[in-house]
Amino acid sequence: MLRLFLLLPLILGCATTLKSQTVEFNLAMENTEQGDYYNSIDYNVPIVLEFYFNSCPSCNENAGKVKRLASEYHGFFNQIIDVSIDCERSEYEHWMQKFGDSFPVLNDCDRSLAESLGVRAYPTTVVLNAQHKVVYKTIGSWDEAKLFKIKSYLKTSN
Repeated sequence: MLRLFLLLPLILGCATTLKSQTVEFNLAMENTEQGDYYNSIDYNVPIVLEFYFNSCPSCNENAGKVKRLASEYHGFFNQIIDVSIDCERSEYEHWMQKFGDSFPVLNDCDRSLAESLGVRAYPTTVVLNAQHKVVYKTIGSWDEAKLFKIKSYLKTSN
């Protein structure tokens, strides 16, 4: 199982539009079985961050859609990451049991990453291109149009 630690979330500059907003952060994932690390900063790949909390009905509705997206796109060329704002470990574990995520889940209990990206409602999806610039941000459950837009950014960002 992978353990994720948020090392450095911050926004550089005072951006007024999503396209000019640059986010510098590093997700260090410890692979406890193999004792090695994965650092996102080593890879210039698009990242989809899905912010949620366990008791949010819309977040739960979106979870299956995120899981399907991850099964199709998560890998070396794209990263799909759930970002939980739940502080209780039992809430986080409940989410993992319920949705059986096979992709990283970052715990953002202090909401530092959420705040750095202006996330104030849940679920919120933030898509970063390979240069870690915000290219798309949406609030609420995904409909077909939102899903199409997310996929198009993943396909064109490589």
